[in-house]
Amino acid sequence: MSSSKTIKVLTLSKYYPRDNGFIPENQSNIYACMDPPVEAVEAGKAIALPHGKFKIDLILKQLPSGWCPDLVSISSTLMLVQNPPIPVGIPSLTCPSVMKLIDSHHMPRPIQNLIEYAKLVGCQYHWTGYTRHHIHFFVEAGLPNVFWMPGAISIPPYVPEPVTDKTYDVIFRGAVDSNHYHRREFLKFLQEAEINVDFSGSPYAECLDIYVQSKIVLNCSLNGDLNRRVYEILMVGGFLLTDRLALQSGLPLLFQEGVHLECYGSKQELLDKIKYYLNHPDAAAEIARKGHELFMAKYHPEILVDRFNQIVFNGENIPPIFSAQDDVRVTSIASRNINETAFYSRLKIYELLQELHRLNFEIDLLYYQSKNELLVADLSDLPKFQITLVNSPEELANTTKDFEVIIIDLPKEVSHIEPLIEQLNPCILGCSLFLVLGNSSSAKQKKLNFLLKSKGLVPTQFVERETSTYLAYQRQSEETKTLSRTKKLNLELFCYSDIEDYNNPLNNRSSSIKQVVKNLVRTISLRNF
Repeated sequence: MSSSKTIKVLTLSKYYPRDNGFIPENQSNIYACMDPPVEAVEAGKAIALPHGKFKIDLILKQLPSGWCPDLVSISSTLMLVQNPPIPVGIPSLTCPSVMKLIDSHHMPRPIQNLIEYAKLVGCQYHWTGYTRHHIHFFVEAGLPNVFWMPGAISIPPYVPEPVTDKTYDVIFRGAVDSNHYHRREFLKFLQEAEINVDFSGSPYAECLDIYVQSKIVLNCSLNGDLNRRVYEILMVGGFLLTDRLALQSGLPLLFQEGVHLECYGSKQELLDKIKYYLNHPDAAAEIARKGHELFMAKYHPEILVDRFNQIVFNGENIPPIFSAQDDVRVTSIASRNINETAFYSRLKIYELLQELHRLNFEIDLLYYQSKNELLVADLSDLPKFQITLVNSPEELANTTKDFEVIIIDLPKEVSHIEPLIEQLNPCILGCSLFLVLGNSSSAKQKKLNFLLKSKGLVPTQFVERETSTYLAYQRQSEETKTLSRTKKLNLELFCYSDIEDYNNPLNNRSSSIKQVVKNLVRTISLRNF
């Protein structure tokens, strides 16, 4: 499609857009969303979406006369709506269709929900802006034409005036609510270390100016995602100090640590680098300059929009970096048989451990005599997990770490369970979460319950009751707490006594995935920092 031609995009999303999104000058948008502003509807810029299944023709008939979409773009945020809108007939459109896959890195059952919703809708293309490390799950699930486009694609271009005197030493701008417990922890840690860190709230436009007025701008991803703030800081020329992400996230592929930005992997490394760059402002300024120049040359929103259009409108091959061809988890899919049951079992385990990852700075995990190589590969994109693989009792005897999480595969015979647990006895004493992978008979489960209870670990329900993906055991606390969904205190992971509807927002009986779940029955308390 010619770059000079106006591109008409029909966007289906939960919300009418905010002002801090980027829309190219040659793009005309109409939004079909939930409860659109009356003035937008009257101006022909918005259409109200119905709940449940509906024919896409219902929306097309409400478009202004002569306005025919060149692209139908659907946001997966729709699946978060109570009785979510499910457009029918998308594959029959005469124009390309694309779904943006959002928020696969937090909330219960996030990746499974995205996959199920995407399959119901049936778009031609699927893309993610912040969770490149989940592409392999989407490809393995069978979604067509999955790609990543760096999140800078949605940022309105802005470069503030340079400043000579920096007003702030260290700043952080972003959510620090109960969903971001580890952010609150590292900010508290910096305050206790007497670092002058400012994390007060600011409107979006003011943040961009403040980034330039700061000696150091901190970033902390929610859960291993390459978030929008990385690009915003580099765009305006700020010095970025961000958490170190896995290679699969794309961050190390776009920017070089120590050249375009700086990274930290622990609280102590964060503190050390803050002190260093506060004492070496010229070094920080040089890194900020190079990061800004690279962003403007390669990852400016207009550049990324052009690449996006080449893929979706011109049918060009997806470049290897955007299809994650560097990730062996993606490239190996075509050469192996996909077992759907095994795939979803891995996915459920990953989603549980991903939530633990969200709530902690680091977790030591032991996988003893590991048989599930694909699961190990899945977990490699969660950088706060320190994973130890041990295959023999001799190796285990020489292991001195304290493990918060231990994983084993369920033995084939009941008689093999007790010797295996005894081998792990020194490690189990400090364990908070013990996972046993595989389908279990009642005899095996009874044996495990007896052995692990004697070591202070009690059975816990995490997944749907009808599944047998894994057995979970948690450290028994002196006092069982019942907390509301809105209170994510300390390092607590929530278990649900009845989570089928909560887990499946596509079930019309369920309410929003954001709903308050009242049957919270247990918590897992991990490492205290």
